[in-house]
Amino acid sequence: MPCNGKIKVLSQRPLAPGVDPATDAWVTFDTPLGANNLAAPASTYTNCTISFARWRWNTAASMREDWDILCTTMIHEYGHLLGHAHDLAPGSVMAPLFTDYSSVPRICKSNRPARAARRR
Repeated sequence: MPCNGKIKVLSQRPLAPGVDPATDAWVTFDTPLGANNLAAPASTYTNCTISFARWRWNTAASMREDWDILCTTMIHEYGHLLGHAHDLAPGSVMAPLFTDYSSVPRICKSNRPARAARRR
């Protein structure tokens, strides 16, 4: 298990220096081979953090409204902490871009938060 199961999840974060402006989330971790090096065994990762970009999800309401992408992104970023790189296979949760709602993992679909009641 990466980081002995101790993973910080941070929301509403400004983009880290050097991160593509279109990035909506990213992971950071230390390894014996250097920071964020997926060549190291995941069991050696320490200081693991998953960060969600403020530009994409700047409020709790935006997180609820965009749940499918938020949840899929969480699973994707956790996949990196398990040592997985991006995968271009259609429907892969490790694809670098979310393009298909039919590939939203079942756990995300079955755990959607209730939407706030609409005001009239």
